[in-house]
Amino acid sequence: MKLVVLGLNHRSAAVAVRERFSFDKDEVASALNRLYEFDCVAECVILSTCNRTEIYAALEGVEFPKEYMLAVLKDLKGADHIDEDAFFYYEERLYRAFIPCICKS
Repeated sequence: MKLVVLGLNHRSAAVAVRERFSFDKDEVASALNRLYEFDCVAECVILSTCNRTEIYAALEGVEFPKEYMLAVLKDLKGADHIDEDAFFYYEERLYRAFIPCICKS
């Protein structure tokens, strides 16, 4: 199992891109249900605010997790051209990025 995050924030993407890939509160439930339809997604969380959209997932049996998650987000939002604006972390890099955020909260 691989723990991953794919996201956009104020450092990685322009406002127009973040708006296109954001989830409002009515979209989150259906997006989570859709995420669980993907065979390789064991667990997932969506974080979407005015400055960021992040999808955290536990993936099983995925050889190329970044490409997989990019395809998932493109499928969820019906949009393309996110590759250069998104950030992606998994395993140890994810922990190093996530733990400081928790400690600052």
